[in-house]
Amino acid sequence: MMAFKAIVPAAAIILSAASVVLTGTPARACTTDPGTGECASAPAHYNVQGTDGTLVVQRNPHVGDPLRELKEGDEVAVVCQTTDGGDDPYDGLASHTWDKLADGGWVYDHYVTTQAQGTDGRSPGVPPCDSETPKTTSATDDGSQPFVALGDSYAAGTGTYQDDDPGNTGNCHRSTATYSWMYPQSYHLPSWLGDTRPVLLACNGATTHDIVEKTGDRPSPQVTDRSALGANTRLVTLTIGGNDVKFADILSNCINGLRSQQDVDDCWNKNLTEADAKIDGPDLRNSLKNAYTAITAKAPKAHLVVLTYPDVFPARLPANAADCGDTLGYGTKMSQPDLDRVHRTWHKLNALITEVAKQAGAAVLDEEKAFAGHDICTDAGSRYANGLMQGRHDHNTASFGAHDDESYHPTKAGYAREADHLAHFVSFTWGN
Repeated sequence: MMAFKAIVPAAAIILSAASVVLTGTPARACTTDPGTGECASAPAHYNVQGTDGTLVVQRNPHVGDPLRELKEGDEVAVVCQTTDGGDDPYDGLASHTWDKLADGGWVYDHYVTTQAQGTDGRSPGVPPCDSETPKTTSATDDGSQPFVALGDSYAAGTGTYQDDDPGNTGNCHRSTATYSWMYPQSYHLPSWLGDTRPVLLACNGATTHDIVEKTGDRPSPQVTDRSALGANTRLVTLTIGGNDVKFADILSNCINGLRSQQDVDDCWNKNLTEADAKIDGPDLRNSLKNAYTAITAKAPKAHLVVLTYPDVFPARLPANAADCGDTLGYGTKMSQPDLDRVHRTWHKLNALITEVAKQAGAAVLDEEKAFAGHDICTDAGSRYANGLMQGRHDHNTASFGAHDDESYHPTKAGYAREADHLAHFVSFTWGN
């Protein structure tokens, strides 16, 4: 599980393991343990080192029960050490060694400047804890799957016009042309993941709440759907949050613009201002955090990769907005200030997703600029996202309300682009 940090380059991992600096002389005088009243070794002081900025203190020597966070460079007082804690908390590390802190909680020893572990897994100078906690790993096969793909339409494959997933419920628009499925189709998966295909649980229309609870007629909660997530899961991909700020409704309200330019501008301003307020408020932040936490709790040994949303709109309006058809508005087109507002809100959402995901210990693959030069107004042959009434639409009406759900979603080429980025990201971050 991504319990400690978001991304650590391989070089940093090597340095953190090899360049160990002891910052205090271990004192072994007998002191009184405030919790038991018994004689205990005085703590030795070390520092947090090798993270991307934070280290999670756990209630027990394994991931999944966080107490608080430490920052890179913080001093810690280590009381004792166990070699029988949980393994592989991050980066596929196999050590079972955890350090117990004087003020409560446990931290994974790899990220503490104790002396390098010997072949017995112990750091010289740190006493063993009196009682070793049993390993949290279990040999029991719970039937869960190694690779699980969660999220909304941008993860399900909506936009490909290929709803061919065997587990499709009919309204999720799941496609084997989405990025999670195209990843193993185009690349060899790392050895720690094995030869597998993802269980695709992402669903069109899903919000953060669908990850953790039953909502509407969608197959949810996704964390328990088909019992896919569990002890065997090693990789989870996720795109979620866009429906929480109702981006689809905003497009529906403002693209259908058989009105004056001022009315269209007012529509964008009103709707995007409301979206910004949701992004800035506590509810979305908390629901994103709850979704990430639920995933990592259900699959504690999995690497969670959160993908941000690729921006599908052009940076600038084309010289003739009509060249983009009805995509920028039926009748009255959006103006450049409207377009700038769309980009700002899109970025604001992605920034929140990135911040909360990293705080939760997930890895973030930033795809916001992935479609640059291939937006909804580029030539059809190079387009990475559908515009309005683009492709195989089954209607010819003037109303955006009659649009199909594939509009404003990645094309197969767009998902292939994300799959390429995902493959390189996973390989670079966790190795092959």
